[in-house]
Amino acid sequence: MTKEGEGRLALALGLVAGTCVYAFSRVFSGRAWLIPALAAAWGGIALARWLAHLRIPRVVATFVVAVVGGFAVLLVVFPQTTFYGLPGPESVQHALATLRAANGSIADVTAPIPADPGYLALAMAAAWIAGALSGALIGSPDRTRGARTEERGGLRSLSPSLAAPLPWIALFTVAAGVGQGQGRLFVAALFFTAVLAYLLAESWSGLGRLPKLDGAIRLGALSLAGAILLPNLVPGYRAGPVFPWARIGPLTETTVSPLVQIKPFLLNQPNVPLFNVAADQAAYWRLTSLDHFDGNTWSSQGTYNPAAGVLATPSPAIASQVVHQQYTISGLGGIWVPAAYEVTHVAGLKASIDPTTQTLIVSALHAGTSYDLVSASPEPTGEQLSAAGAGPAPRPEDLALPAATVSLIRPITLQIVGSTTNAYDAAVAIQRYLRSFTYDEHVQADSSTNYLYDFLTRTKAGFCQQFAGAMAVMLRTLGIPARVAVGFLPGTPTIGAPGTTTFLVSGRHAHAWPEAFFQGIGWVPFEPTPRADAPPPSYTVAPAPVTAPTAAASPSPEASQASSAAPSTPQPTPSRAEAPRKVSHPAITAARRASYILLVALLAVLVALLGAREVRLRLPGWTARSATEKAVAAYQEFALRATDAIGERRRSGETEAEYARSVVQALSLPARAAAEVAALTGVYQQATYSLQAPNTAELEAALGANRALRRQLWKAAGRRGKIRLAFSPRPLSPRSGGGTRAGAGAYDRPRSRRAPSAARRV
Repeated sequence: MTKEGEGRLALALGLVAGTCVYAFSRVFSGRAWLIPALAAAWGGIALARWLAHLRIPRVVATFVVAVVGGFAVLLVVFPQTTFYGLPGPESVQHALATLRAANGSIADVTAPIPADPGYLALAMAAAWIAGALSGALIGSPDRTRGARTEERGGLRSLSPSLAAPLPWIALFTVAAGVGQGQGRLFVAALFFTAVLAYLLAESWSGLGRLPKLDGAIRLGALSLAGAILLPNLVPGYRAGPVFPWARIGPLTETTVSPLVQIKPFLLNQPNVPLFNVAADQAAYWRLTSLDHFDGNTWSSQGTYNPAAGVLATPSPAIASQVVHQQYTISGLGGIWVPAAYEVTHVAGLKASIDPTTQTLIVSALHAGTSYDLVSASPEPTGEQLSAAGAGPAPRPEDLALPAATVSLIRPITLQIVGSTTNAYDAAVAIQRYLRSFTYDEHVQADSSTNYLYDFLTRTKAGFCQQFAGAMAVMLRTLGIPARVAVGFLPGTPTIGAPGTTTFLVSGRHAHAWPEAFFQGIGWVPFEPTPRADAPPPSYTVAPAPVTAPTAAASPSPEASQASSAAPSTPQPTPSRAEAPRKVSHPAITAARRASYILLVALLAVLVALLGAREVRLRLPGWTARSATEKAVAAYQEFALRATDAIGERRRSGETEAEYARSVVQALSLPARAAAEVAALTGVYQQATYSLQAPNTAELEAALGANRALRRQLWKAAGRRGKIRLAFSPRPLSPRSGGGTRAGAGAYDRPRSRRAPSAARRV
């Protein structure tokens, strides 16, 4: 591989890395993560290429990659734990704890996710590792010799550089598997186009010319096929196939818990508008329900079929209130569609529905999406629920609990419900008990068995996730089917069209609540969370028919009886919605601070590299003792600087005099500088080939010429030459010889293809 071929491969690989990192724009929200991830990807490639040229042992190279990568992650993601940019034991401990927490919550979040420190660190680490692996697979122009090339067939004839895109293909597959939102076909095509460009560059480097067009067409067809098929083979790719007709039969989706996403809405984005809904009555705008609890998290798995037209009819056992809804999405993402329970008609939306959980999903929600729904909200009374009792569970998952959970939570539940055996009375008792706790949004977002036990016995404080999960678990320990619903409170009412109310739903309205199953009635919501804007359902405080939960203050039994005589449609008072307030995300602030620190660190690295290069170039002259050693050291320094200024090495077999003329000609040096090159070369030849060492006057002339040539080479070099003269790591390599015969084998190579083929380095 020639130097030019290596440069083409490195640039093409950088393009592959950049498009792969860009694919994560469908995984992360915002753009604060993009620059750190790109820097990690390209930094890993650059470091791997530098280490390959230094030819240090692989164990040492791996250690250097790990240390530098860890330092970069600490500096960018956790700058507040460093001491003036230098990480210490506290920084490492904090980073490891954050990474463990992020890794443990991966299964509980769904894209797009905020670039929190844990997820940003994981993304940077993955990009750094992929960059280092792919950069190491390119190889080096100095690794093989043309004279030693063996004829090999089969797989052995393939170049290792063909495998360089593989780490990025694996990483892109991850991004394709979890990403959400529009543009997935564009991102896939962009990435595989970059892979195609790399393959063309690799073929060009190996053949010494561009490959034939028919090969490019075949590669393009394979890349396009990969762009279409590969993302759809990844489990959990919620957007479905690129082409709808590629789906055969119902779509089975694993809906991971969105509960973890509620806390960021409550804490960091409480005033961000998510959607508007015009409805003829208030309701909880439900996203999904979770029916599987493994002792740590809630999740659900359902079978989804296309949702269009009439979906269901109300149960004749109880009265239902028909709710007409018109939604306009502004800031809500994800796959779940807000809807009042239970959806009976869908219009204006291409969605799929799980009939069991009444969960509507789409490929992704976007700002501007609008659709119409009709729902039949059940209106049971306390008397009806008390008479119905808990029926058989619709599915085994609705009652399943780990044995450890039952042994811990059931005794507490029995103390609360007492001797009652009525499912309705037990549910009301549990709701009343939990509403005596403290609502606190700043507790840990956890729902594990141990955490629920502490929540019920010691802390007695939490937010909707803990209250909903605790009540659902407690109901199940009594044999009452229960699950956790996730969605939003009704929101802030504003003036709407006649007969309707428009509700503005923002981040602070994110909510979770339990649902219990009653025989002949179905799933009924309860409200154990003691929020001022989440009163308990009226059927749990008075045995009178009421509408779905509203955002009014908690009613007393007398108020509930009075309100039952009023019209069911609420009469909202005009109010002014709170203006959105720009909230700076902690990860964005940290990333901005880290960018400044990273810039300072980059400047420090460049200064250190410049200093190390100068020390390495001048060190042989400083340590030389004899006149011969000083003359040879001065010439070697000149040869190294001239190589960087020109960008090409000395030809093998080229004499010192020929090399001096080629340097003068390549850099267009003035006559005075040409005389200094000739003087330095003559003293070097005398010191190398003559038995008589240079005298003092000749040595001083050579050393003075070398000092003058430092400035002359800098002035004569072009822009790239000046960059190489300042920052090229080549002189730091212990094998970078100068112009001596001993160093020619390690440092010299042909400057053009007109040189003898036996001397060419491939």
